[in-house]
Amino acid sequence: MKAIVCFVIVIMLSFGFGQKSLGQERVNIKGSYIDASFAWTGNTGNGDNVPREYVFRLIYWTSAEELSKFPKTMTARIYKKKDNSTVATLTLDRTYVFEKNARNYPAPCPGQDTIKIFNTHYIGKYTVPVAYRDDELYVKTEPLCCREITDNQVSSNSLLVNYILFCPINKIDYTKQTIQRSPTISGASGLQFCVGTPFLFQNYAWFQAPGRVSNITKVEHYLANMITEGGSPPFSTEPFANGYSANNFTGNSTNPITMTPIGGLLQGTAQKTGKYTYVVKSVAFQDTLKISEMYHEFQLIIQDCPRQNTPTIFASKIRQPSVISATSVCSDSLIQLNIRGQTSGGAYQWLRNNVPIAGATDSVFVVRNNQEGQYSLRVTNTKYCNSTVTSNFLSPTFIPKPTATVTAANPTGALCQGGSVRLSATTNAATNRLQWLRENVVINGATNVTFDAIESGSYAVRVTNAEGCPALSDAVNVVSNTPPKAEITASAQVVCPNTTITLNATAGTGFSYAWTRDGQTINNTFNTINTSQTGSYVVMITTPNGCSTTSIAFVLGQAPSPVVSISNPNGSQLCAGSSFTLTANGQNLRTYQWTRNGQNLNNENRSTLTINQAGDYALTVADTNGCTNTAATMKIELVNKITVTLDSISNFCGTAFAAVVLKGSPIGGTFSGAGVVGSSFDPKAAGVGTHIVSYKVSGSLACLSGEAKRTVVITPPPVLNLGPDRDVYRGSRIKLNGDLGAGYTYQWTPPLYLNNPQSPKPMATPDESIVYRLRATGPNNCVVEDDIALWVVQLIYTPDVFSPNGDGINDSWEIKGLEAYPDAEISIYNRWGNIVFYAKGNNLKPFDGFFNGEPLPTGVYVYSIKINQNSYELKGKVVLMK
Repeated sequence: MKAIVCFVIVIMLSFGFGQKSLGQERVNIKGSYIDASFAWTGNTGNGDNVPREYVFRLIYWTSAEELSKFPKTMTARIYKKKDNSTVATLTLDRTYVFEKNARNYPAPCPGQDTIKIFNTHYIGKYTVPVAYRDDELYVKTEPLCCREITDNQVSSNSLLVNYILFCPINKIDYTKQTIQRSPTISGASGLQFCVGTPFLFQNYAWFQAPGRVSNITKVEHYLANMITEGGSPPFSTEPFANGYSANNFTGNSTNPITMTPIGGLLQGTAQKTGKYTYVVKSVAFQDTLKISEMYHEFQLIIQDCPRQNTPTIFASKIRQPSVISATSVCSDSLIQLNIRGQTSGGAYQWLRNNVPIAGATDSVFVVRNNQEGQYSLRVTNTKYCNSTVTSNFLSPTFIPKPTATVTAANPTGALCQGGSVRLSATTNAATNRLQWLRENVVINGATNVTFDAIESGSYAVRVTNAEGCPALSDAVNVVSNTPPKAEITASAQVVCPNTTITLNATAGTGFSYAWTRDGQTINNTFNTINTSQTGSYVVMITTPNGCSTTSIAFVLGQAPSPVVSISNPNGSQLCAGSSFTLTANGQNLRTYQWTRNGQNLNNENRSTLTINQAGDYALTVADTNGCTNTAATMKIELVNKITVTLDSISNFCGTAFAAVVLKGSPIGGTFSGAGVVGSSFDPKAAGVGTHIVSYKVSGSLACLSGEAKRTVVITPPPVLNLGPDRDVYRGSRIKLNGDLGAGYTYQWTPPLYLNNPQSPKPMATPDESIVYRLRATGPNNCVVEDDIALWVVQLIYTPDVFSPNGDGINDSWEIKGLEAYPDAEISIYNRWGNIVFYAKGNNLKPFDGFFNGEPLPTGVYVYSIKINQNSYELKGKVVLMK
């Protein structure tokens, strides 16, 4: 038979041929595949009616940020498998319409992100010439860099090549409803899983639409090596890193991840965390004919997630999980199964013999109806890797109860004179573990197999076997010849107001009762009577055989209601955040129940109650007689802490100020401190210094009390001294000085002739005599003032020498500018201090060098000029020459 060999298409994705992809921008590829379908071409005129046009679909899986790095077209070459010769070059165009839709792979652990995987689609068509219809062909893409780096790769620059192989087209069965060249790949359904947790998912490669028959009859799947560039034929496989392989791509030490050939299920348990590349080879068959062979590549991400604890179950008493119970119990008993050590947040399911128990989804389970078996608890919580854990097993056993019967002999003795009835017990339990009862009340010391019943009544025996399981026999009614006992008992000898009390007479089966109070018959024939009436009660008891006994009188008295009140030293107000104690007051009080706003306070059953909340508090008490009463309600109001404030007080410069009114809040407090007079602060009374002024409010509670303080500083006033009045020549400048230091502002008035009237040291250039006032304002409201007068004088000129020789030049000593001072006074002295010239006011005349009509000798003379009485003397020397 002639061998049928399919043609192979290996597709290498690139920007061009050969190694051109290596010079392009790197893209991180998570996986890829190529599949193919037919496009029907109809009759070609060559005597066939065979579809020979292939439609290739090339897919890359990647992240959103990588999509822009892929080219617009990809190139592939088609080869003849027989000799690896090139048949054609194929261009695949990128179709962007599918790239908007991401496939979401949920995270296996809480708090981790869902991974979104996008894909790039490339579509290309190729028509197989008639000459190649008997040839096996394969398509190979140029290498594309690169696979996204994973833990099981050798190279960090692994080139990706896609490959698909086809049989000759003349071997295809074209009679089917669906004609396919390869399975259709739709990608893996799983990506992220927990380490150490089994998983199973499908790598989808389907070949048959619902309701249609395909020429492909089956597809087998196998794990394979990665395909890359190089070798002959023009592609090769790339090995995995050390410790990894195609069939153990997660590097498990035992039990590798497996792929089911039929169905393509990837299953197993990864033993370590990481990101792993794996490749699936899918081989399609038409009966026994291999139609195609293709490879699809993807990743598996194994995360280390939190793991929930495996719970432990244990047995306890019903509604008492703290009281541990044995798992072997008496029949008809109840066993409560409890859980401990579990991780919170899971869903519970109890199981019996590994079968879920309907409705048993609580954290406890009660075993009833002697249901033995193997019990366990399954806890499911999808937030953890081990989403389902199962507890240990408990197997309760139920021990059968013993049997017990009672038989009675004939009574002895004369009627109503005395006698007994012998009772005998029959049981399969040890005879030393019996207990006789009369009217369901234990008979002290009655533990033998037989018992002589003197009193009439209903008798039974309780037996206990070696395992501690008890059983109670049926009751036997005994009628004795002994008259009955007749006693009246009650919980107290008194009855409380507005209540009743139960009087109990000796009980006996078949007994009749006749009651009287204070000698008056009471319409009651039972062994108990409820009454609120005081008096003397008597009962006569008669047995079924007519024997009677009358009790002694039971005197029932009246008890008063207890007197109770609530005391509270803090009144009706409670500071927020604090507490105080309420106290019950009363005599012979036995029980207490406190309430707030009408609701009982749990475990508050003492005579005191510490409270920290507002509300209406009440107390119900019972005294030693059992009588109850409720104290008057005490309304407690919650009070917030008050804020005490004291308005600020200005500081003072000196004490020459009026008293200021103090203001504090809330009202009702008192002021204190130096200088405080009533509700005012008087600087004079305080004096110079630093003073603390306080405002204190004293309330009934700590939160209604408080104190505020202010500091007042009274400083001594500064001294401003501008000095004595000054003379100043017209046209000259003089510097004034009123500087008091930092913190002061200054104002000179009038501002005339001053370079800066706000300066502490301005320059004055007066053109006329003037009086300046300086006002200095400083800290603590300090204000000081002072005056200074500036007397403007005309500048005079005094010659140094003159020559009174009659030549008409400098014959006299003439003073320029003196005419401006009509009150001027001039004195000239010789070297012995004798005055030789004097002139004043209107008599001013030049000094001509003569004294008493005689010329003065050549020499140096001293002069004194007084401009006016307030000015200083102008002194100097003048030389008289001839």
